[in-house]
Amino acid sequence: MLNIIKSIRYSLHREMLTWVYATAILIAYVFMVILSLDNVDVYTGAYGFRAIVESNEIICFVVALLFVPLICSSDFSDKFINYELLGGYKKSHVYFARALYSYIFVYGYFMVSCGISLIIGCIMNGYCSFDLQVNDLFLLLIVGLVMVLRGVSVVIFFSFLFENNIASVLVMYLLEIMSLMPSVLLGELFEGLDKTYFISTVATYEKVMLPSDMVPGFVNGRDVYLPVYNFSENIGAIVGSLVFGAVLLFVGYAIFSSRDRK
Repeated sequence: MLNIIKSIRYSLHREMLTWVYATAILIAYVFMVILSLDNVDVYTGAYGFRAIVESNEIICFVVALLFVPLICSSDFSDKFINYELLGGYKKSHVYFARALYSYIFVYGYFMVSCGISLIIGCIMNGYCSFDLQVNDLFLLLIVGLVMVLRGVSVVIFFSFLFENNIASVLVMYLLEIMSLMPSVLLGELFEGLDKTYFISTVATYEKVMLPSDMVPGFVNGRDVYLPVYNFSENIGAIVGSLVFGAVLLFVGYAIFSSRDRK
């Protein structure tokens, strides 16, 4: 599997779309940082981390949507996956190497984007834990991994289902748009349907990763709003996301392994 991962990384570096997408994501990230700087009087490390976590609600989905099909689907068009199988690699190695690299790639973006904002804020005004408790920071990193696993698994599934970059991106985008509004509206309008957010990747991220409330406080002589995270209340969504991602991952493998490649 390690050799396959090295091959994927080499292929990504040589792919022009990789750098086009990376440039677009970098521009979006810089814009998010500038916007978060303008939205607060004192930009701290804790606030910077929290602001980017909230912004990644969309950007992480976009990163997965753009890069995972490149990682998982690109080798179908030139039959490179066929050559890997003919070279003696097992189907499980071919599939899970691409899935693993996809998870690492998207979660790597999540970690780096949050880390840079944290460092910028700490350099400017220190950490200031009243913006985000340290234990909440680490919990957000752990739960963020689960959210990445959920979202990336969906894209992996469609990448191997259609074996085409464009089809995977379009179908995943349309499904997310179609599921996002109903999941939000149903939860708001009808009592007892508050769990409908789960049908949308972005809505699930928002439910789990964003503060459940902002309460007024008085810290260091100034009025502030403190975020409240209730991870225990969202444990069902967290476990459900993990199970949902795992099921889609193995269903995708079942589809891939059932097809004749030789």
